[in-house]
Amino acid sequence: MKKILAVVGFGLALMGAQGFLHAGPLGDAIKAGMGEAREGIMGMLAAPDAAARAEKLAMVKSGTAKVEAVLAGADPAKVAEFKAVWTEFKNTRDTQLIPAIQAGKKDEAKALADGIQAERINKMKTILGGL
Repeated sequence: MKKILAVVGFGLALMGAQGFLHAGPLGDAIKAGMGEAREGIMGMLAAPDAAARAEKLAMVKSGTAKVEAVLAGADPAKVAEFKAVWTEFKNTRDTQLIPAIQAGKKDEAKALADGIQAERINKMKTILGGL
């Protein structure tokens, strides 16, 4: 029960972090990809087995690809600050958060998500509000 509540709480925190200020078309497109990736991470945390985690990991990759496509087509000067934070966020997610989830270390994953990753999401949210 505690694990379920922790996952639900984590999900609600991330959903709140996704409540970006209205960002315009560029920011909205980025938000959509980030939302899909977030949904995948939440699914991975709640997944009962490796097959389900793999399915949700595909969502993370799809959402990430959408963000990357928007960034690639955007004016580099407009997205430079966002891209720097996004790169740090992605690196931590891919090298620490996802491996922790896959290894069954949900407490470690939650600590990462609630710590540095939450800070980065908030910073990206602020940046997107100005795009």
